Amino acid sequence: MVRLAIDFVKEGTWTKEHAMLQIEPNKLNEFLFPRFDPADLKNAKPVAKGLAASPGAAVGKVVFNPEKATKMKTENNMKVILCREETSPEDIVGMNSSVGILTSCGGQTSHAAVVTRQMGKTCVCGCTEIVIDEHKGIIRLPNGKEMKEFDDISIDGTTGLIYDCAVKQIEAEITPELNVILTWAD
Repeated sequence: MVRLAIDFVKEGTWTKEHAMLQIEPNKLNEFLFPRFDPADLKNAKPVAKGLAASPGAAVGKVVFNPEKATKMKTENNMKVILCREETSPEDIVGMNSSVGILTSCGGQTSHAAVVTRQMGKTCVCGCTEIVIDEHKGIIRLPNGKEMKEFDDISIDGTTGLIYDCAVKQIEAEITPELNVILTWAD
């Protein structure tokens, strides 16, 4: 969206003002979150898709219990993805300790989605393709594979895609394109 706006201005098709109006302001937030390395994504295949609830890319170990998420972060400095059927206010400390949240229920206004957006964390929610069984400690994927606690998982809160492996990340940065848009905005 940003590149297109810049290209149209360079071609003389759009004015800077018109181009700025074509960019959804909340989409600019996506520049401020880590994303997956496109080269590494060539080797990773998504195993499921949920709702893109809060942007960015998160990679960590599967954890089902909010207290365990906090313990793993505090004692081992481990990056975890809190995987729950759905979250509730009692999960807030575990959510805060996690790099991302994955739920099998919920929508854009669910607890997980709203809280993670406010925290600036990545979230994929409402992934009805998977079954998160917190009591058995497994995630059942659409292909029948079961993921267990501490397995590597990667979630993309911008696309809603889920990967059953650790995908390399690229940290957020001010790209030349974003810099052009911010300069225009000034």
